[in-house]
Amino acid sequence: MKIGAAAPKPSEVVPESEITRFWSDEYRKPLVSILCHCYNHGEYLEDSLKGFLMQKTDFPWEVIIHDDASTDNSADVIRQYAEKYPSIIRPILQKENQFSKGLTPSFFTTKAAQGEYFAPCDADDYWLDDSKLQKQADFLRNNPSFSVCGHDAFVVESGRVIQLSKLHAVNKADASPQRLSRGWFILTFTAMFRRNYDWYPEEHGKVVNGDTFFFSRLGRVGGYKYLDDLTPGAYRAHPGGIWSSMDQRQKDATSINTAYWMSQYYMRKGNHELSVYFSQKLSLISLEALDGMTFAQLVAFNYKLVRQLLRKRVAWLNALILRLRNRD
Repeated sequence: MKIGAAAPKPSEVVPESEITRFWSDEYRKPLVSILCHCYNHGEYLEDSLKGFLMQKTDFPWEVIIHDDASTDNSADVIRQYAEKYPSIIRPILQKENQFSKGLTPSFFTTKAAQGEYFAPCDADDYWLDDSKLQKQADFLRNNPSFSVCGHDAFVVESGRVIQLSKLHAVNKADASPQRLSRGWFILTFTAMFRRNYDWYPEEHGKVVNGDTFFFSRLGRVGGYKYLDDLTPGAYRAHPGGIWSSMDQRQKDATSINTAYWMSQYYMRKGNHELSVYFSQKLSLISLEALDGMTFAQLVAFNYKLVRQLLRKRVAWLNALILRLRNRD
Protein backbone atom coordinates (compact mmCIF):
# COMPACT_ATOMS: atom_id res chain seq x y z
CA MET A 1 0.00 0.00 0.00
CA LYS A 2 1.31 3.45 -0.93
CA ILE A 3 0.29 7.03 -0.27
CA GLY A 4 -2.00 8.16 -3.07
CA ALA A 5 -2.97 4.64 -4.09
CA ALA A 6 -6.60 3.59 -4.36
CA ALA A 7 -7.77 2.32 -0.99
CA PRO A 8 -8.47 -1.42 -0.80
CA LYS A 9 -12.11 -2.39 -0.32
CA PRO A 10 -13.83 -5.29 1.47
CA SER A 11 -14.66 -8.38 -0.53
CA GLU A 12 -18.11 -8.79 -2.04
CA VAL A 13 -20.81 -10.24 0.17
CA VAL A 14 -21.89 -13.87 0.18
CA PRO A 15 -25.33 -15.28 1.06
CA GLU A 16 -26.26 -15.48 4.74
CA SER A 17 -26.13 -19.28 4.62
CA GLU A 18 -22.43 -19.13 3.66
CA ILE A 19 -21.69 -17.05 6.76
CA THR A 20 -23.72 -19.02 9.29
CA ARG A 21 -22.84 -22.55 8.17
CA PHE A 22 -19.59 -22.49 10.15
CA TRP A 23 -21.22 -21.32 13.37
CA SER A 24 -21.07 -23.81 16.20
CA ASP A 25 -24.36 -25.07 17.64
CA GLU A 26 -23.04 -24.69 21.19
CA TYR A 27 -23.95 -20.98 21.23
CA ARG A 28 -27.51 -19.99 22.06
CA LYS A 29 -26.92 -16.33 21.24
CA PRO A 30 -24.29 -14.21 19.43
CA LEU A 31 -20.86 -14.17 21.04
CA VAL A 32 -19.97 -10.81 19.46
CA SER A 33 -22.18 -7.80 18.76
CA ILE A 34 -21.00 -5.35 16.11
CA LEU A 35 -22.23 -1.88 17.05
CA CYS A 36 -22.63 0.36 14.02
CA HIS A 37 -23.78 3.97 14.26
CA CYS A 38 -25.00 5.76 11.16
CA TYR A 39 -26.06 9.29 10.31
CA ASN A 40 -26.07 10.45 6.69
CA HIS A 41 -23.44 7.87 5.79
CA GLY A 42 -25.24 6.50 2.74
CA GLU A 43 -22.22 7.22 0.57
CA TYR A 44 -19.97 5.00 2.72
CA LEU A 45 -22.34 2.58 4.42
CA GLU A 46 -21.98 -0.39 2.08
CA ASP A 47 -18.22 -0.59 2.65
CA SER A 48 -18.86 -0.92 6.39
CA LEU A 49 -21.54 -3.58 5.92
CA LYS A 50 -19.34 -5.56 3.52
CA GLY A 51 -16.51 -5.42 6.06
CA PHE A 52 -18.88 -7.00 8.60
CA LEU A 53 -20.33 -9.61 6.28
CA MET A 54 -16.93 -10.87 5.13
CA GLN A 55 -16.15 -12.11 8.66
CA LYS A 56 -15.43 -15.82 9.04
CA THR A 57 -16.01 -17.26 12.50
CA ASP A 58 -16.93 -20.49 14.26
CA PHE A 59 -19.34 -18.58 16.52
CA PRO A 60 -22.48 -16.52 15.83
CA TRP A 61 -22.32 -12.74 15.74
CA GLU A 62 -24.78 -9.94 15.05
CA VAL A 63 -24.82 -6.42 13.65
CA ILE A 64 -26.78 -3.83 15.64
CA ILE A 65 -26.99 -0.84 13.32
CA HIS A 66 -28.53 2.41 14.48
CA ASP A 67 -29.59 5.09 12.03
CA ASP A 68 -30.31 8.40 13.72
CA ALA A 69 -33.01 9.64 11.32
CA SER A 70 -30.65 10.23 8.40
CA THR A 71 -31.85 12.57 5.66
CA ASP A 72 -30.05 10.66 2.89
CA ASN A 73 -30.55 7.06 1.69
CA SER A 74 -28.89 5.43 4.72
CA ALA A 75 -32.10 3.90 6.11
CA ASP A 76 -32.97 2.41 2.71
CA VAL A 77 -29.55 0.76 2.41
CA ILE A 78 -29.89 -0.66 5.91
CA ARG A 79 -33.34 -2.08 5.15
CA GLN A 80 -32.06 -3.76 1.99
CA TYR A 81 -29.21 -5.49 3.82
CA ALA A 82 -31.40 -6.42 6.79
CA GLU A 83 -33.82 -8.19 4.43
CA LYS A 84 -30.96 -10.21 2.91
CA TYR A 85 -29.34 -11.02 6.27
CA PRO A 86 -32.25 -11.30 8.75
CA SER A 87 -30.36 -13.59 11.14
CA ILE A 88 -27.40 -11.23 11.37
CA ILE A 89 -28.44 -7.59 10.90
CA ARG A 90 -30.74 -6.01 13.48
CA PRO A 91 -31.58 -2.41 12.50
CA ILE A 92 -32.70 0.41 14.79
CA LEU A 93 -34.15 3.10 12.55
CA GLN A 94 -35.06 6.31 14.34
CA LYS A 95 -37.82 8.56 13.03
CA GLU A 96 -36.52 11.54 15.03
CA ASN A 97 -32.89 12.43 15.61
CA GLN A 98 -31.94 11.26 19.10
CA PHE A 99 -28.51 12.87 19.30
CA SER A 100 -30.15 16.30 19.25
CA LYS A 101 -32.10 15.19 22.33
CA GLY A 102 -28.93 14.32 24.20
CA LEU A 103 -29.05 10.54 23.55
CA THR A 104 -25.97 9.01 21.95
CA PRO A 105 -26.34 6.09 19.48
CA SER A 106 -24.48 3.74 21.86
CA PHE A 107 -27.33 4.18 24.35
CA PHE A 108 -29.54 2.24 21.92
CA THR A 109 -27.08 -0.24 20.39
CA THR A 110 -25.52 -1.49 23.63
CA LYS A 111 -28.94 -2.07 25.18
CA ALA A 112 -30.06 -4.11 22.16
CA ALA A 113 -26.82 -6.11 21.87
CA GLN A 114 -26.71 -9.73 23.06
CA GLY A 115 -22.99 -10.46 22.68
CA GLU A 116 -20.43 -11.13 25.36
CA TYR A 117 -18.04 -8.92 23.40
CA PHE A 118 -18.69 -5.69 21.52
CA ALA A 119 -16.97 -4.55 18.31
CA PRO A 120 -17.85 -0.93 17.38
CA CYS A 121 -17.52 0.47 13.87
CA ASP A 122 -19.26 3.61 12.68
CA ALA A 123 -20.75 3.53 9.21
CA ASP A 124 -18.03 5.66 7.59
CA ASP A 125 -15.14 3.30 8.48
CA TYR A 126 -14.60 -0.31 7.42
CA TRP A 127 -12.66 -3.50 8.12
CA LEU A 128 -10.52 -5.51 5.70
CA ASP A 129 -9.49 -8.59 7.69
CA ASP A 130 -11.99 -11.45 7.45
CA SER A 131 -10.54 -13.05 10.61
CA LYS A 132 -10.85 -9.92 12.77
CA LEU A 133 -13.78 -11.06 14.90
CA GLN A 134 -12.42 -14.59 15.32
CA LYS A 135 -8.93 -13.51 16.41
CA GLN A 136 -10.10 -10.78 18.76
CA ALA A 137 -12.76 -12.92 20.42
CA ASP A 138 -10.28 -15.80 20.80
CA PHE A 139 -7.79 -13.47 22.45
CA LEU A 140 -10.29 -12.08 24.96
CA ARG A 141 -11.59 -15.55 25.81
CA ASN A 142 -8.07 -16.82 26.48
CA ASN A 143 -6.76 -13.72 28.29
CA PRO A 144 -9.12 -12.64 31.09
CA SER A 145 -6.68 -9.98 32.36
CA PHE A 146 -7.37 -7.89 29.24
CA SER A 147 -10.58 -5.91 28.77
CA VAL A 148 -10.01 -4.67 25.21
CA CYS A 149 -7.90 -5.38 22.14
CA GLY A 150 -7.41 -3.45 18.92
CA HIS A 151 -5.27 -2.95 15.85
CA ASP A 152 -4.03 -0.35 13.35
CA ALA A 153 -5.74 1.48 10.49
CA PHE A 154 -4.78 3.54 7.50
CA VAL A 155 -6.50 6.80 6.53
CA VAL A 156 -8.50 7.13 3.32
CA GLU A 157 -9.91 10.30 1.78
CA SER A 158 -11.88 10.46 -1.48
CA GLY A 159 -11.00 6.83 -2.15
CA ARG A 160 -7.22 7.36 -1.82
CA VAL A 161 -4.79 6.41 0.92
CA ILE A 162 -3.49 9.60 2.55
CA GLN A 163 -1.84 8.10 5.64
CA LEU A 164 -0.43 4.60 6.12
CA SER A 165 -1.08 4.44 9.85
CA LYS A 166 -3.53 6.28 12.07
CA LEU A 167 -1.63 5.27 15.20
CA HIS A 168 1.58 6.79 16.54
CA ALA A 169 4.35 4.28 17.19
CA VAL A 170 3.92 4.61 20.96
CA ASN A 171 0.31 3.40 20.71
CA LYS A 172 1.24 0.25 18.79
CA ALA A 173 1.79 -1.51 22.08
CA ASP A 174 -0.04 -3.09 25.00
CA ALA A 175 -1.25 -0.97 27.91
CA SER A 176 -1.69 -1.94 31.55
CA PRO A 177 -5.05 -1.34 33.26
CA GLN A 178 -3.52 1.69 34.99
CA ARG A 179 -2.26 3.17 31.73
CA LEU A 180 -5.55 2.46 30.01
CA SER A 181 -7.40 4.29 32.79
CA ARG A 182 -5.22 7.35 32.25
CA GLY A 183 -6.21 7.63 28.59
CA TRP A 184 -4.54 5.27 26.11
CA PHE A 185 -5.30 6.16 22.49
CA ILE A 186 -7.28 3.38 20.81
CA LEU A 187 -8.88 3.45 17.39
CA THR A 188 -12.48 2.79 18.39
CA PHE A 189 -13.51 1.01 15.20
CA THR A 190 -10.64 -1.48 15.55
CA ALA A 191 -11.47 -2.41 19.14
CA MET A 192 -13.25 -5.37 20.68
CA PHE A 193 -14.05 -5.22 24.39
CA ARG A 194 -15.88 -7.00 27.18
CA ARG A 195 -19.35 -5.80 28.00
CA ASN A 196 -18.90 -5.98 31.80
CA TYR A 197 -17.80 -2.42 32.51
CA ASP A 198 -19.37 0.63 34.17
CA TRP A 199 -22.36 1.38 31.94
CA TYR A 200 -23.48 4.94 31.43
CA PRO A 201 -22.47 6.74 34.62
CA GLU A 202 -24.14 10.13 34.97
CA GLU A 203 -20.99 11.94 33.84
CA HIS A 204 -20.86 10.08 30.51
CA GLY A 205 -23.84 11.95 29.13
CA LYS A 206 -22.05 15.26 29.71
CA VAL A 207 -18.88 14.27 27.86
CA VAL A 208 -18.44 15.23 24.21
CA ASN A 209 -15.62 12.76 23.49
CA GLY A 210 -17.28 9.64 24.88
CA ASP A 211 -14.73 7.16 23.49
CA THR A 212 -11.90 8.56 25.62
CA PHE A 213 -14.01 8.34 28.77
CA PHE A 214 -15.28 4.90 27.83
CA PHE A 215 -11.85 3.31 27.29
CA SER A 216 -10.63 4.84 30.54
CA ARG A 217 -13.42 3.05 32.43
CA LEU A 218 -12.43 -0.24 30.78
CA GLY A 219 -9.17 0.07 32.73
CA ARG A 220 -11.13 -1.06 35.79
CA VAL A 221 -11.78 -4.39 34.04
CA GLY A 222 -8.35 -5.09 32.49
CA GLY A 223 -5.61 -3.93 30.15
CA TYR A 224 -5.32 -3.31 26.40
CA LYS A 225 -3.75 -5.68 23.86
CA TYR A 226 -2.42 -4.38 20.53
CA LEU A 227 -2.78 -7.03 17.82
CA ASP A 228 -0.27 -6.45 15.03
CA ASP A 229 -1.25 -9.52 13.01
CA LEU A 230 -4.57 -8.07 11.83
CA THR A 231 -4.90 -6.25 8.51
CA PRO A 232 -5.33 -2.51 9.20
CA GLY A 233 -8.84 -1.15 8.81
CA ALA A 234 -9.81 1.94 6.85
CA TYR A 235 -10.39 5.16 8.78
CA ARG A 236 -12.23 7.58 6.56
CA ALA A 237 -11.43 11.31 6.67
CA HIS A 238 -14.30 13.41 5.34
CA PRO A 239 -16.05 16.72 6.09
CA GLY A 240 -18.94 14.95 7.83
CA GLY A 241 -16.66 13.53 10.54
CA ILE A 242 -17.36 15.07 13.93
CA TRP A 243 -13.75 15.51 15.07
CA SER A 244 -12.29 16.41 11.68
CA SER A 245 -14.92 19.13 11.20
CA MET A 246 -13.85 20.97 14.38
CA ASP A 247 -11.37 23.84 14.44
CA GLN A 248 -8.63 23.89 17.07
CA ARG A 249 -10.61 25.96 19.58
CA GLN A 250 -13.50 23.50 19.39
CA LYS A 251 -11.13 20.57 19.85
CA ASP A 252 -9.57 22.26 22.90
CA ALA A 253 -13.01 22.90 24.38
CA THR A 254 -13.99 19.27 23.76
CA SER A 255 -10.83 17.96 25.43
CA ILE A 256 -11.33 20.29 28.42
CA ASN A 257 -14.92 19.12 28.79
CA THR A 258 -13.86 15.47 28.69
CA ALA A 259 -11.04 15.85 31.22
CA TYR A 260 -13.31 17.76 33.62
CA TRP A 261 -16.06 15.14 33.71
CA MET A 262 -13.57 12.29 33.92
CA SER A 263 -12.08 13.98 36.96
CA GLN A 264 -15.54 14.38 38.48
CA TYR A 265 -16.39 10.73 37.77
CA TYR A 266 -13.28 9.37 39.47
CA MET A 267 -13.79 11.74 42.39
CA ARG A 268 -17.30 10.35 42.87
CA LYS A 269 -15.92 6.81 42.65
CA GLY A 270 -13.36 7.58 45.35
CA ASN A 271 -10.35 7.22 43.06
CA HIS A 272 -8.35 10.24 44.22
CA GLU A 273 -5.31 9.43 42.06
CA LEU A 274 -7.21 9.41 38.76
CA SER A 275 -9.35 12.38 39.76
CA VAL A 276 -6.21 14.45 40.38
CA TYR A 277 -4.60 13.13 37.18
CA PHE A 278 -7.48 14.31 34.99
CA SER A 279 -7.66 17.61 36.88
CA GLN A 280 -4.01 18.18 36.03
CA LYS A 281 -4.66 17.17 32.43
CA LEU A 282 -7.52 19.68 32.33
CA SER A 283 -5.15 22.42 33.51
CA LEU A 284 -2.51 21.53 30.92
CA ILE A 285 -5.02 21.53 28.04
CA SER A 286 -6.34 24.87 29.25
CA LEU A 287 -2.83 26.36 29.35
CA GLU A 288 -2.10 25.11 25.84
CA ALA A 289 -5.30 26.76 24.65
CA LEU A 290 -3.95 30.12 25.86
CA ASP A 291 -1.61 30.23 22.86
CA GLY A 292 -4.45 31.58 20.76
CA MET A 293 -5.22 34.48 23.11
CA THR A 294 -4.39 38.08 22.36
CA PHE A 295 -2.22 39.97 24.83
CA ALA A 296 -5.26 41.75 26.27
CA GLN A 297 -7.14 38.45 26.70
CA LEU A 298 -4.11 36.90 28.37
CA VAL A 299 -3.80 39.80 30.85
CA ALA A 300 -7.52 39.61 31.67
CA PHE A 301 -7.32 35.85 32.14
CA ASN A 302 -4.34 36.08 34.49
CA TYR A 303 -6.02 38.85 36.47
CA LYS A 304 -9.08 36.66 37.03
CA LEU A 305 -6.89 33.66 37.87
CA VAL A 306 -4.83 35.58 40.47
CA ARG A 307 -7.98 37.08 41.99
CA GLN A 308 -9.55 33.64 42.31
CA LEU A 309 -6.40 32.20 43.91
CA LEU A 310 -6.23 35.09 46.38
CA ARG A 311 -9.86 34.57 47.34
CA LYS A 312 -9.19 30.90 48.06
CA ARG A 313 -6.09 31.74 50.10
CA VAL A 314 -7.97 34.36 52.12
CA ALA A 315 -10.78 31.88 52.78
CA TRP A 316 -8.23 29.27 53.87
CA LEU A 317 -6.52 31.74 56.23
CA ASN A 318 -9.84 32.83 57.73
CA ALA A 319 -10.78 29.21 58.37
CA LEU A 320 -7.39 28.56 59.98
CA ILE A 321 -7.72 31.64 62.24
CA LEU A 322 -11.22 30.53 63.25
CA ARG A 323 -9.99 27.05 64.19
CA LEU A 324 -7.14 28.51 66.24
CA ARG A 325 -9.53 30.82 68.11
CA ASN A 326 -11.87 27.90 68.85
CA ARG A 327 -8.95 25.99 70.40
CA ASP A 328 -8.33 28.87 72.77
